[in-house]
Amino acid sequence: MAKFCSNCGKEVNENADICLNCGVLVNKVNSKTNVNNVSNKKKGLPVWAIVLIIGGIVLIPLIVFAILGILFFNFVNSDVPECVDKVCDDIYDYYEEYNIVDEGTIGDTLEIDGIYFTLNNALRYSSIGDIVPEDGKEYLVFFFDVENTSGEERLITYLNFNGLIDDEKIMTTFIFSDIDGVSNLNKELESGETTSGYVAFEVDKTWENFDLNYRKLLGNKGITFYVTNESNDNYEL
Repeated sequence: MAKFCSNCGKEVNENADICLNCGVLVNKVNSKTNVNNVSNKKKGLPVWAIVLIIGGIVLIPLIVFAILGILFFNFVNSDVPECVDKVCDDIYDYYEEYNIVDEGTIGDTLEIDGIYFTLNNALRYSSIGDIVPEDGKEYLVFFFDVENTSGEERLITYLNFNGLIDDEKIMTTFIFSDIDGVSNLNKELESGETTSGYVAFEVDKTWENFDLNYRKLLGNKGITFYVTNESNDNYEL
């Protein structure tokens, strides 16, 4: 369809915006629309939205740190020993709810689900290197050989052990250093693999009977080694 200039009447190209004869704009509507479209595209987020976003970025971390600070303050000023004792009691209650499938003493080998524990010795230490127990206490250390015949990989760790000393519940003590060339019992064993390690407890020097219990983290079965303190004069039971 032919297009004509509204000013001089000359025919112009249908895509032209200006009449080449008189120089008058012939596509005012389209030009205005294009200008408006460009203006609209240049518009960004409103000021209130920008303020809200920046405020959130700044305030949220401050609020989180404030909450953490309050929680930490309350924890430090709370009765921490009572809290720890409650957690320990819950753990012990969990450990007590299992069936003993094998039991023995020093020199015996006990088995649970294809894992064989041989208790080679139980020794008392007044100190281990530079590590000294509390007054009136000593370290009671159990030395094991462990073999995995279960057919699958198993984690063998001192955390699976707990003790009952003269009817009082006690948890293991982690010691960083080796003892007599033996490391803390904590290893992932492949099937058919063996390892050696120790499990340590900090106990009163006057202890008489110690029940060393091992239980898998998941399951309702366990084994127990019974040890008696027959002498207070030397440090080998």
